[in-house]
Amino acid sequence: MKKIYYIYILLCENNCYYTGYTTDLPKRYQAHQDGRAAKYTRAFPPKQLVAAWQINGSLSAALKIEAFLKKHSRAQKQLWVAEPNSFIKILTTLDIVDIVCLNPSAMNL
Repeated sequence: MKKIYYIYILLCENNCYYTGYTTDLPKRYQAHQDGRAAKYTRAFPPKQLVAAWQINGSLSAALKIEAFLKKHSRAQKQLWVAEPNSFIKILTTLDIVDIVCLNPSAMNL
């Protein structure tokens, strides 16, 4: 069954990236800010949401994309943060084509 999922990258207070997925991006971001989400972001709260993509598909597809993103280096993630559409181009090679790049600064988080 198709559902909407979000893959996101946070820049944390220690200047490291945190990557995650959710079905409700504003709610999840607030949970990270409030220290109610991941153990990592309780220790290093997020400074800002720096990249986000909307996936229209299955949980399996969303988890596959999250795992793919997490295994890459900080340098590669910085490139995708700077050019989020380049991440979409890579995902099309994985047969995941129903993905939309979001503009975090326009999300009022």
